[in-house]
Formats: sequence, structure tokens, C-alpha cells
Amino acid sequence: MKKTLLILFFLFTASYSFGQNKWSIQLSTLTGGFSDNWNRTQYSQATLSYSVQLSGYYNLHKGLKIGAGVGYLMNRSGYKFTVTPIDELDPVWPNEITVKIKYAYLTVPLKVKYDFNLSDKFYIPAEVNGIFNFNISNKSASSTNNSWRSFDMDTYHPVITSGLSTGLGYRLNEKMKLEVALDYSIYLTPIGKGYYSKASNYYIPALKGKNTVWGGLNLSYNF
Repeated sequence: MKKTLLILFFLFTASYSFGQNKWSIQLSTLTGGFSDNWNRTQYSQATLSYSVQLSGYYNLHKGLKIGAGVGYLMNRSGYKFTVTPIDELDPVWPNEITVKIKYAYLTVPLKVKYDFNLSDKFYIPAEVNGIFNFNISNKSASSTNNSWRSFDMDTYHPVITSGLSTGLGYRLNEKMKLEVALDYSIYLTPIGKGYYSKASNYYIPALKGKNTVWGGLNLSYNF
């Protein structure tokens, strides 16, 4: 992970001296409805999640750019299930329990982007990206215990996603641009590995994330 960040920093700083007018930086904020198959039988109800990224782009030729960056992703999911209490009069164990889960990631995106000009001010951005999501924490809480608790990360590994992004951009001035973005994210790898449960003598399938639609804003600055 450290090597990846050092390589990105070297690329940004080294190529900056070769042509400042070819470089730009972009701050992206996205929100979307993430869901997973935590109970392994069906996907949970979509829950509001968010992502923040800071990316650098190099202009190859007339609006065609390549980029890379670093960011933070918080995926949230939640589901409900019913239980049969031992004592139906026991108020501690309701018939329906709600569980909430948070997955936090450090993200490293790689991007290819092209701007289709509509006028001097307006344009349509089109982007393809691949993102390496490094899991940094997992927490859960339930309606029987509302305090957030960390749970084991040993079965989790970097999640690879790919995405398509478009929207509408507006040039605020010669240096700055603002975009309304719409992104579709595809999960190429599971969130967590499958494993064998000795207690139940059953193989637990891999934990998967459902493809997500994101919406948000991008603010960029051209050097």
C-alpha cells in the first residue's frame, strides 16, 4: 500500500515540472445506495453511503486525460430478520431485529476521462475507472444493542471495482470547472471471502456487494 502511494506521489511531482498546463486536480464527492448479501440469500435494502476522492489528471490530447488519486469510501448496509424468542414475554428479544453495518475503505482510483464540448462553457464528461478499495475497518450495530462494535477483518481483502461515469460540466473560468456526476460502480471481486463453518458444518459463501449508482459533484482546477 505504501509503495502504491509513493509511486502516485512520484508521478505527480515528477511530471508536474514537465508541463504545468497539462495537469489538473479534482475533488469528488459521491453518495449512493449500497447493499450487500450479508445473510447470503438476498441483498439487503440499499443504504446511503458516500465517497470522497482527490485525483490528479494529465491531459494527453484535447480533452483526453488519464488520472489517479486517493480517497475514502464508507459503505453502509442494513437488514432485518425475525427471531423466535425463548420467552415471548421477554421484551429484550423482539420478534424483529435490525442490523446496521459499516465498511470503511482507503481507495486508490485509476481513471481515463474525455470531455465532449457542447459550448465554450458546457461539456459532457465521460470516464472509465478502476478502483482498489483497501478495507480499514468494519463495524456493526443492532436494535438489541445500539453501540457500534468492530468485527473481525481477517476474512476481508482489497475489493476491486470498475465504474462508468458521466454528467454535465460547466467551466467557471479558465482554471476551474464544476461537474454534476452520475457514476455506475461494478464489483469485480467479493467484499469478503467464503469460509467453512465447523460449528454448522456448512460452507459460508463469499460476501458480495451489489453494483451501485452514485451521484455527486466534482470540482477541478487546471494548472
